[in-house]
Amino acid sequence: MESKVAKKTSAKNEATALDLQQFVEQHESGLSIDKNALDEALLTQTELFYRVSRELANETSRRDAAKDRVKIIEAEVDEMIRLDAAEEGKKVTESMINSQKLIHKDVRNAYADMIIHNRNVALLTALKESYLQRSYALKELVSLYLASYYGDGSAGRSEEARNRRYDETRREMAEERKKRR
Repeated sequence: MESKVAKKTSAKNEATALDLQQFVEQHESGLSIDKNALDEALLTQTELFYRVSRELANETSRRDAAKDRVKIIEAEVDEMIRLDAAEEGKKVTESMINSQKLIHKDVRNAYADMIIHNRNVALLTALKESYLQRSYALKELVSLYLASYYGDGSAGRSEEARNRRYDETRREMAEERKKRR
């Protein structure tokens, strides 16, 4: 006999799992940063972080509900076991009831559902942490940009420009010394 709570949750959980998988895949692809589009990355960072945080909050609620369902299903199965034993005139111990509950299909399914939600919460927590790291990386990339790290020229040209500037400064200093003599 299937518990009342167990019947309601199976189809709903399958749809939620597919939606979550699509959500995670979509937002994993948004983690990369194009150094040539830092302005766009900065503008979208807060919205993306909020979406991930909101989905994490929703999944945490679903996980907590799954924990509650486990308790309710265990109680329903416990009651069914006791009633069946009473009808048959059997005496059962608490350890026998607990053993029968653990192997009952509805209890096992409820635990499996809770494990899936625990995994989803962990997955979304990792995604949220990645977006947090992305925000730190964006901050550092903007600092590098402002320091002209990503100049128009190549690394070789930057070295040439520094050498030219060094030579110019040396010449200017030499001219100043000649004027003082």
